[in-house]
Amino acid sequence: MTPATAAIGKGDSQLFTAATLDQFGDPIAATVSWSVDGGGTMSNPTGATSTFNSDGSSTGTFTVTADAGGGVLDTATVTVEPPVLTTITVTPATATIPTGGSRLFTAEPRDQYGDPIAATVNWTVDGGGTMSNPTGATSTFNSDGSSTGTFTVTADAGGGVLDTAEVTVEARVLDSVAVTPRDPEIVVLEDQVFNAVTLDQFGAPIAVTVGWAVSGGGTLSDNTGLTTTFKSDGTLGEFTITATSGTVSGQTTVTVLEELVGLAVGPGCSPETGAGLGLAAAMLAAALATLRSSSLRSTSAYPFCFSWGSGVPIRQTSR
Repeated sequence: MTPATAAIGKGDSQLFTAATLDQFGDPIAATVSWSVDGGGTMSNPTGATSTFNSDGSSTGTFTVTADAGGGVLDTATVTVEPPVLTTITVTPATATIPTGGSRLFTAEPRDQYGDPIAATVNWTVDGGGTMSNPTGATSTFNSDGSSTGTFTVTADAGGGVLDTAEVTVEARVLDSVAVTPRDPEIVVLEDQVFNAVTLDQFGAPIAVTVGWAVSGGGTLSDNTGLTTTFKSDGTLGEFTITATSGTVSGQTTVTVLEELVGLAVGPGCSPETGAGLGLAAAMLAAALATLRSSSLRSTSAYPFCFSWGSGVPIRQTSR
């Protein structure tokens, strides 16, 4: 039988061939029966060839027998190799954190078949901080709070089986400034509070000095700080509010609108009173005009009218 010995992995196969010879060493036809004493099965019960198929779980050395009857037989051995630690993989392969931050790393040991295998993993780092667990499947790198740079994390399972990852520790810097609320509208002579939201490159809040500016009209209560109040000076229009820290800035706009300031109720009013008095008054006059045929209409005069005046605004409750 050939081969006389073979070594395969779990789940693999091995072909065996039986050569039947007479007393003169010449080939002779014969019926060959195949069997194996464990670890798998033979593909053909009879025939000149048969394949040993590992059962995918058993390991060890097993005997394959080719029997031509009458005591004429031959054997071979097939070894299904047990799993051994072959590789280890650390994830993530790279990471970036701020000074004082931390990052969890995971080690996955595998055997020669690519299956997970139990192993003792030792963790080390070459600087910049410490590993939370000296041994185990996971360990967390903790920055020492001051060192910056790129450091190598190593997971070592022994026997030369190891893997590394890199962790980069960066000093926190301002990355973005956002001004809230976004694009509000107010009426003339009203105030609007604005806030600056400052974030670092990791999306975390960071304390910085913020300067404020407004263009086009109005004033700001504070030129520095995380909060300021826009105060309308009576000018109508759209104005830009800017919050700046170093080279990083954020903007929004505030729109100052006209406001309805007077309301007259009584006979003799007509909805045309508001015509030409600005967008808000004109819209209200038009709305009143739709009531001409409604049950609210008086017999001799329209019951409501709106006028535009000066003085302290009375804020409209509905536009």
